[in-house]
Amino acid sequence: GDASYLAATPVSRTFSVNAVVPGAPTIGTATAGNAQATVSFSAPAFNGGAPITGYTLVSIPGGITASGAGSPITISGLTNGTSYSFTVAATNATGTGGASAASNSVKPNGAPTITSTALTSATQDAAYSYTLVATDSDVGDSLTLSAVTLPNWLNFNAATGVLSGTPG
Repeated sequence: GDASYLAATPVSRTFSVNAVVPGAPTIGTATAGNAQATVSFSAPAFNGGAPITGYTLVSIPGGITASGAGSPITISGLTNGTSYSFTVAATNATGTGGASAASNSVKPNGAPTITSTALTSATQDAAYSYTLVATDSDVGDSLTLSAVTLPNWLNFNAATGVLSGTPG
């Protein structure tokens, strides 16, 4: 105010700002395992005004879900030999925010199964032979056989899976 006017009456108001759902996390890298994948990501830049309480990972295809408190999250129940990508969403006290962009595509892969039983002993000066038989349940996979360390009398044929030789 001034000499002609009175000062305005002070007014006080309080209000609260409610939290909203968080923004989308930034997807990182997906890495395949046996019937599972592990996916890394970064927290969203905006938490919605409330702490992030968890994350939900969703597979594409299949809609299989896994949750965790932070990165990385491992998702199980995937089908070996099927390609998957993943999205992740953050949750706070208000709810779940939007999903991230999709991750890179991965194909979970099971380990091959050896179905033959090895001969574990050899007789000196007698021929030894064993054929390794292995299968892989993943469609389209091929097996590559190798032997890293062998005694000098033993040979391995990677094409046929045959170990053979005569110990001296």
